[in-house]
Amino acid sequence: MADISAFRGIHFPSERAGGLALVVAPPYDVISPDEQVRLYAADPHNVVRVILNRSEPGDGAEAPYARAAAHLRAWLGAGILRQDEAPALYIYRQGFVDRADGRTRARTGFFCALRLEPYAAGIVLPHEETRPKAREDRLRLMRETLANVEPIMALFEDADGGVRAAMEAVVAREPLLRVDSAGGTHTVWRMADEAAIGRTVRALADRRVWIADGHHRYETALTFRGEAASLGGGPAAESVLTVLVPFEDPGLLVLPTHRMLRGLSAERLALLRGEAARWFMVERAEDAEVDPSRRPDAAGVIRIGLADSAAGWTLTLRDPTALDDLLPGRPAAWRRLDVVALQTLLLERALGISAEGIATTGDIAFTRDGEEAVRRVRAGEFQVAFLLDLPTARQVRDVAAAGAKMPAKSTYFYPKLLSGLLMRDLRDGPGGAREG
Repeated sequence: MADISAFRGIHFPSERAGGLALVVAPPYDVISPDEQVRLYAADPHNVVRVILNRSEPGDGAEAPYARAAAHLRAWLGAGILRQDEAPALYIYRQGFVDRADGRTRARTGFFCALRLEPYAAGIVLPHEETRPKAREDRLRLMRETLANVEPIMALFEDADGGVRAAMEAVVAREPLLRVDSAGGTHTVWRMADEAAIGRTVRALADRRVWIADGHHRYETALTFRGEAASLGGGPAAESVLTVLVPFEDPGLLVLPTHRMLRGLSAERLALLRGEAARWFMVERAEDAEVDPSRRPDAAGVIRIGLADSAAGWTLTLRDPTALDDLLPGRPAAWRRLDVVALQTLLLERALGISAEGIATTGDIAFTRDGEEAVRRVRAGEFQVAFLLDLPTARQVRDVAAAGAKMPAKSTYFYPKLLSGLLMRDLRDGPGGAREG
């Protein structure tokens, strides 16, 4: 089953002048152009220059990736970044405020090197579709840097609580790194004790892992593994930097991704109203009630919010088994997803939007904020918005275990992992020693 190992983490020094908040960043795939500019201005050593180097006048296609690699090597050479001498696992706790109820929560996992396995082996399971363009971008960066510059996030089952207990024992000590930001707190501890590392490695040896966030980076690492030796990579390229989080962690929160649409003809809008009435009970709703996640849940009920320029509605699927005949051969766990009901019954049948096209057309935008979705429709920026209920980690587990994938833009694990805390050198050999 899952094969994990310790590694020699690369990180900014904890005593860095000015603190660490100026050099970390969100993951590359959520950084907007404006955010990229802000991060560049925050500090000359902000990790954005490595994970999402911007194009400069006169650049060729590979220039930003080569520049990212040059920054990484220069910072290591100058001591701006350091690589630990001995391999370790690294406990990572994120403190954040749940925007739904205002409560302070914490999610705890650990950084490790996860051995790469093809999905078909059934050891590392995906839950969401990916896009070729994003995979190619990350592959170019990996080829130049020869490093895992950002982790993926994956989940595992810890029913007996053994791994969580091992993490808590480390958390009681002085941390290695701490970042306080507007989005919450990020704290990292080193688990350097070989006995504790061994117990954690053995605990995962009989378990599978589910990718929560970072499918593109995982698939990129699989591709890179086949060419690593010719590019200077070592045995470390057999694994990928991963933060593993237990399914049982009380701070594990998954947000929905709401859809906002424009460019719809009057005929398509009429079809939408007809298909909605055919499959769903349609009830008028105040704006505050359009978001299904704000209403009391009922087991087995699929409920979708719909807002247009004038009003809001709640759509409740009349028959939870309605998709069984339409989607024969698909796993039951997949057919019971609200995002599948939305895609199949409304987006495809009424609006002519395929699952493949939803993430590529400029007429669809996404948000995790239901109030934002309604507000932008009311302002005329979009014609309609579809709001989804909170997904659950159990749905992710069950769909992936059944060999299926959720449609693109189905889940958003909150909060995102912070980039710039830890990186990993793919030139390292067994036990973390540098090759060559």
